[in-house]
Amino acid sequence: MQPRIAFFDFDGTITRHDSMLEFTKYYKGNFRFYLGMLILLPWLLGYKLKVLDAKSTKEKFLTYFFKGEPEALFNEKAKMFCENILPQDIRPAALECILQHKKNNDTVVIVTASANHWVAPWCLKNEVNLLSSKLEIKDGFITGKLNGPNCNSAEKVNRIKENFDLSTFSQIYCYGDSGGDKEMLELTDERFYKHFK
Repeated sequence: MQPRIAFFDFDGTITRHDSMLEFTKYYKGNFRFYLGMLILLPWLLGYKLKVLDAKSTKEKFLTYFFKGEPEALFNEKAKMFCENILPQDIRPAALECILQHKKNNDTVVIVTASANHWVAPWCLKNEVNLLSSKLEIKDGFITGKLNGPNCNSAEKVNRIKENFDLSTFSQIYCYGDSGGDKEMLELTDERFYKHFK
């Protein structure tokens, strides 16, 4: 029997909230987070109005909050976030679905626009694969830029095809919750949109 594979979006599908925002709040504290969001409001509104694209808006956000942060400290905080904060934000039904796929010996892949730093420790603990956006690091410090494309929309499909030969799988499942998952959902035999409560 040919193997099966299941692709899961992360933010909003497995989690209840956007993990980038939750991680930033954890890293910087509520006061600095909400002050920063107020300062960034023109760019956030520009994105909502489709004047700015997702990558440039995300880089503006990351640059404001994290430019110059040491990579070692950033990774340490990300690991602590995954251990202490993220589990409370995971949808139980989504986790149960992942565990069921694993029990069936299906390959499970998280495909997310969030950066690997604050998602990878959770994926490692739960023994699932990860395709994600990556942050640019220079001389051991976060620059605020992305290293490569933002892993969203069509880029999710690009990453999947770069890493998996889909013709080798007998069944392809996909779980998503937003327009950024549309192209990925269209790849699959069985698609689930906003499936988890």
